[in-house]
Amino acid sequence: DHIHFQYNGLLIGLLLWSTHLMQQGSDWAAGALFALLLCMKHLFLFCAPLYFVHILRHWCAGSGNRWQACVRFVLMGATVAAIVGMAVGPFVYMGQAGQLLSRLFPFGRGLTHAYWAANSWALYCGADRLLAAVLPQLASHPTARAAGTVDPASGIVGIAHLRILPMVPPWVCALLVLA
Repeated sequence: DHIHFQYNGLLIGLLLWSTHLMQQGSDWAAGALFALLLCMKHLFLFCAPLYFVHILRHWCAGSGNRWQACVRFVLMGATVAAIVGMAVGPFVYMGQAGQLLSRLFPFGRGLTHAYWAANSWALYCGADRLLAAVLPQLASHPTARAAGTVDPASGIVGIAHLRILPMVPPWVCALLVLA
C-alpha cells in the first residue's frame, strides 16, 4: 500500500509542477506535462477543462496574432496527441482499446464501486439494503445473484447487485458523472 501513496505523491508533484510552469508562462510545457500526468492516472481528467481554457486563452489566443494562435493550437494538440498516442497506441494496435476504456471507466460497477461512498449512490444502495431487510420476501436470495456480482456494501470490488431497487445501467452512470 505504501507504493500506492508514493505514486500518488509523485502525481501530485507533477500536477504542481505543471501549474508552476503555467504561472511561469511555459504553457506548452505545462500542457505536455499535464498530458503525461493524465496518461499516468486518468483521475486527473477533471482538471482538463481548466488546462484547456487556460492554454487556449493565454498561450494560443494570447499571442495576439490569429495565425500564430492557430499554429500554437495545432502544436499543443499534436503534442498532446503524441503523448497520449505513445501511451494508448499499443492497446489500440493490439485491439484492446475497448478493454482499456472499460477498465479506466468502470461504469458497469455503478458509482459506488462496491464500497460505501459518501454520495447519493451510497444512499440508494443503503435504501436497497434496508428494503431487503424490511421486505425479505421481495429480496432475491443471496445465492441467486449472478456470477461475479457482489453486495454493494461488502467492500469487495466487483459489479454491485441490488436486491430490490432497479439496477442503474452503466450508460446512466456515465451520463450522471458527465452531467
